[in-house]
Amino acid sequence: MGELSNLLKKYLNEKHKSILHLAKACSMDRSTAYKILKGTRNPSSMDQIRRMSAFLQLTPREEEKMIEAYEIDRDGRVSVYRRKEVEKFLREPFIRISQDFELPAHVEDSLKTVRMLNNEFEVNSAVYDAILSAAQKGQGKIAVFATDADESFSVFIRSLQHTYPDLQIDYILMINYDSYEYMHEDSGYLNLAKLKCTLQIVGNTNTRVYYQYGTVNSGMNEVPYFTNAVITSDTVVMLKNGHAKALCIQDPDIAREYQKMFEETKDNSKELFAFANSIEIMFHYLTDLSFHNIRARLIYEMAPCLFHSVTEQLLQEKTIQEVPERDTLIQKILAYVEVNGEVIRSGKVPMIHCFEGYRDFMESGLLRDLPSHMYTPLTMKERIELLERYIDSIGDTDLHVLKKAIGPIQNGLYVFLYDQELMFQFLNSEGRLILMALNEFTFYDAFEDYLKALIQKTELFYTKEELTEKLNALLNEYKEKYV
Repeated sequence: MGELSNLLKKYLNEKHKSILHLAKACSMDRSTAYKILKGTRNPSSMDQIRRMSAFLQLTPREEEKMIEAYEIDRDGRVSVYRRKEVEKFLREPFIRISQDFELPAHVEDSLKTVRMLNNEFEVNSAVYDAILSAAQKGQGKIAVFATDADESFSVFIRSLQHTYPDLQIDYILMINYDSYEYMHEDSGYLNLAKLKCTLQIVGNTNTRVYYQYGTVNSGMNEVPYFTNAVITSDTVVMLKNGHAKALCIQDPDIAREYQKMFEETKDNSKELFAFANSIEIMFHYLTDLSFHNIRARLIYEMAPCLFHSVTEQLLQEKTIQEVPERDTLIQKILAYVEVNGEVIRSGKVPMIHCFEGYRDFMESGLLRDLPSHMYTPLTMKERIELLERYIDSIGDTDLHVLKKAIGPIQNGLYVFLYDQELMFQFLNSEGRLILMALNEFTFYDAFEDYLKALIQKTELFYTKEELTEKLNALLNEYKEKYV
């Protein structure tokens, strides 16, 4: 028996409706309706689900349950719940730019101790004290095993990076085996939660992130299971259930043994991210991908990609003089613009934007693909001219523009899918534009599956004709107001 058939029986009973009347109202023959009720056949489309929901007079939440049941029967529970988690990942603010975080005072303790910590305050104090001790030594180093997602810990690490830029951090992310996490709606996709926490601290040249599969091994049979571990030159803190419980070992000899274990694990791990840490490298890398025919499969940006409509004259006029190697950078961008334009005009690469992104451009004059500190915002005349060129170019593109944004426009996450390569672009906590490739394949699968399924929900997007009409209306609105 399918998810949908069980739910349909429940609603027919609660709403005092008959299957025969439902069949007639939804223009289905009786045999099809009975097969759906028995769970031996799925409805033919999402539109049929909506007609059934309308006949049953379902509330919006009840209709959501019907749609979810239909998708579970069609695509499987794993895919449906994983897509929910990817959308949640994209909708929430990506990087919190605020760096306000009060670092606690360090308390010296030269005694060798082994303590079980049984509340959040004690655990936080031990973790913070151990890391601060390493950071304050200058050229300090910490090692982190991470099995759980802990955003407060990531924010603390980021604050230390700003306060102690020489602090070296080696971070091993323990990734769960894939599908077992998605079997229940409330289990979540823990790997994505871990990834979001990890991204809070990336982009610093003194931080290296690796990945392994499995969980942290405490190395001590008599010690309870611990999920995270922080190791410094003289202290080991092993955490359980977030910050609710921990074992703190203050002993340089034992700490050295754990460091050896960490290094052995790191030697068998792979780096999770590959970075382009400058704008020039970023555009060189993107262009190089295209020149080597590494095919783009899908582009997700809430702000529209206007690069294929940018001219050399515009770049020369808007790029500020103080940008390092300015002329070289402009040439790199132009090379990317040319290749990017060919890819987009080919109509072979689906692109997902949202309409609010166009209004954001007209209001701000900012190209969200570039850090705002390297150019002056476009004048209103330049915005209008660029949008006009863009409208003329979208005819052959595979463009999908959302009626409502999924996630923020100004500080959101851009996702690029190439041949088996997942790339993110975002502003880090310092406001610097970061381009990174993720080397672990299950993240690629999760985002590819979600974005392909998203495109199939045509009701969320404008048609090409509707988009052209709305863009021209937006253009005329600003022409009338400013020209």
